[in-house]
Amino acid sequence: MTDTIELLKHTLLFRGIEASDLIELLQNNSIMTKEYPAEQILVTAGEICRSLQVVLKGSVRGEMLDASGKILKIEDISPGRPLAVAFLFGAKNYYPVSITTNEPTLMAVISRELVLTMMQQNVRFLVNYLNAVSNRAQFLSDKLSFLSFRSIKSKLANYILNLNQVNEWVVLPVPHSVLANLFGVARPSLSRALREMHNARVLEVNGKMVKIVDRQRLVNYLNE
Repeated sequence: MTDTIELLKHTLLFRGIEASDLIELLQNNSIMTKEYPAEQILVTAGEICRSLQVVLKGSVRGEMLDASGKILKIEDISPGRPLAVAFLFGAKNYYPVSITTNEPTLMAVISRELVLTMMQQNVRFLVNYLNAVSNRAQFLSDKLSFLSFRSIKSKLANYILNLNQVNEWVVLPVPHSVLANLFGVARPSLSRALREMHNARVLEVNGKMVKIVDRQRLVNYLNE
């Protein structure tokens, strides 16, 4: 239990709660921990969310299938973050995406009843939970806005402009393969779009380094 509490202290939901307070919260309620190997499916989209799961070690990814059956990666979830925090309560409390481990992963599993108890007993936990739900709502809103862009070039334009609103140079934070998964397109298609934008002198692309050559023409891609 001591090791679990030490790990929980560094998670988003338990941040700012003293170890002594955390021990008191959990003294009559144990939190289950589970270890999973890499590429293990934890939940599939549509399953009922019966408990709160928090990544303690390792990482997982959220994915969904589009209408054509193609897997669309939504995001990676790193240590300290909860899964489906906005779907633990409500009339339709189903996991919206499938969750798979990227690497060997340790998860904390907290019953919905214990979550309610901790909300009532500790204001900091309640505030952390509400902040987590609000952040997820904002993330989903941004994701829907992003998916509304139809062409690869419009997605690239939106992504690059959000990375840099002022300077010419942008450093892509992820490899092109990860970016292709994020956009829900094939890697060659992404590379072709980047090459065409480079040849059109809209961008200057050199690996992860991207220079915005013509910002106005890049903005125009948003309307494609």
